[in-house]
Amino acid sequence: MNSDAHPAPGGLEQDDLPQHTSSGGLLFSADRSWKLIQVSFQDRTDLHDSLLHEREYLLLPRCPLQLSGNLFVLEDSLSGEGELFLLPQPLPASRPQPRDWDFEVIPDSTQGYRLRSAGNGNFEDWQRLSYSGGRLGRTRVLQLWQRAQRPDTDSHRIPRSLSNTWGDRSRDSRMNEAFMLGEIQVAAELGIDVVQLDDGWQKGMTSNSAEAAGAGAWSGFWDSDPEFWTPHPQRFPRGLQPLLEEARLQGLELGLWFAPDSSRDFAHWQEDADCLLGLYEEHGIRHFKLDSIDAQSEQAFRHLQAFAQRLEHGSAGKIVCDLDITGNAPRPGYWGMLSCGPLFLENRYSDWGNYQPLHTLRNLWQLSHWVDPQRLRMEWLNPLRNRSVYGEHPLAPRAWPIETLVAMTLPALPLAWCELQHLDPDLRQRIAPLLSLWKEHREPWADGTILPLGQAPDGRALSAFASISDDGHLDQLFAFRGLARGTARIPLPEEISSANRFKCLAGDGHIEVSESGLQLHIETPLGFAWFKAELAPA
Repeated sequence: MNSDAHPAPGGLEQDDLPQHTSSGGLLFSADRSWKLIQVSFQDRTDLHDSLLHEREYLLLPRCPLQLSGNLFVLEDSLSGEGELFLLPQPLPASRPQPRDWDFEVIPDSTQGYRLRSAGNGNFEDWQRLSYSGGRLGRTRVLQLWQRAQRPDTDSHRIPRSLSNTWGDRSRDSRMNEAFMLGEIQVAAELGIDVVQLDDGWQKGMTSNSAEAAGAGAWSGFWDSDPEFWTPHPQRFPRGLQPLLEEARLQGLELGLWFAPDSSRDFAHWQEDADCLLGLYEEHGIRHFKLDSIDAQSEQAFRHLQAFAQRLEHGSAGKIVCDLDITGNAPRPGYWGMLSCGPLFLENRYSDWGNYQPLHTLRNLWQLSHWVDPQRLRMEWLNPLRNRSVYGEHPLAPRAWPIETLVAMTLPALPLAWCELQHLDPDLRQRIAPLLSLWKEHREPWADGTILPLGQAPDGRALSAFASISDDGHLDQLFAFRGLARGTARIPLPEEISSANRFKCLAGDGHIEVSESGLQLHIETPLGFAWFKAELAPA
């Protein structure tokens, strides 16, 4: 067609549309019933709350697709066999060099469907995972792959609970030796594994400090003060040693907040890594929260990767870093730096009314179809703070039993995002038995494929998480009730086999097993139940 030709009228059907015959990429036969799932993630969670969206396409000749994202699924909807395509890079909005699309489907006029990636077209930078068994199969293979990206050490393999005082919004105003010794004592009473000191333990002042008054640093730490990352001399005049000794005496660990220096594309990445390795070697500190990351270039991301590798090699895989993905700056996100540790998913505060337990549960349920829950740090807060902020909302934090608030984080990695000393004594007494029970069962839970079941949490539905053993048996199950009636039938994928009886470990529910799935009942509105499979009687 030359430049003077008139385009065909809109809506006019044509028999001579150009047919795609391009080469390269991956060819999939047209004689199967293919569906394509585009999985889109949202980080920068200080600004966003709906963190996952799925779009499903049934492939059709003459209908090409160009889509953006990091995760795509091509599945034969009749057999349940398929392939996952995962791009282990930051999300599209955080990449230094944005592009119009990542994943392309080209209907081939003679052979079927040709799949191509942006760039070289052949998915050389992508991870491809084949599976069978539909939803369970793809969840299993994706979780196994994510777990294989982290060091095979107890530090990374065994789930641990953390506490962090920042969730009560006092920031660093109470950060001192006496206060943190009190936090350690209550953490031991509750059964917390790691007490994490957030921003303010260090000598240098950041812009988040309660004392900053418009000053403070958020990068350039080494240039502002070579002793920035030493203990604050007034708050901790004896250094960290008294806290470390008390933590060991109480049978738990100390963790620290740390901000890799973003200035000049992380030019100080080696000093940052050596600082954390020094804290590990001198004090045995192996749990760090990484925050303040602002990676604007490919060089910055390369330096971040080198920083993580240096930590892994220097500690023989013992150091675990929670990677904060909350801030409004380019960060590695869900898929950009998997080896370093879990994702610190959300900053939520009852002071601002944006701690909504339903949203915590819903985000975990939706993400767990694709992101291994053992990579998600999920928070519970003190439900009795800031009650006036929520008015009479039926789903306000105080409306939920404290056991449910804690339990909804246990399928993942729990975080007590509050000042433990200010928890009501009655709440402490109710939390401790649940965390003790979780420690007893957490390893087999985390070893299984963790599969969300039921409906997405919406305030009414009954939702669940199941841990499925390698041989396909349902081993443990957490179920959560909304405000609607407490009985629901939850179908199981046919690849899952169920015991005839279940023991209720915690909460107030029971299960009846039938050929159509599980009949779940939870007595208390906004309550939960945690079940363990039992062998049928002989």
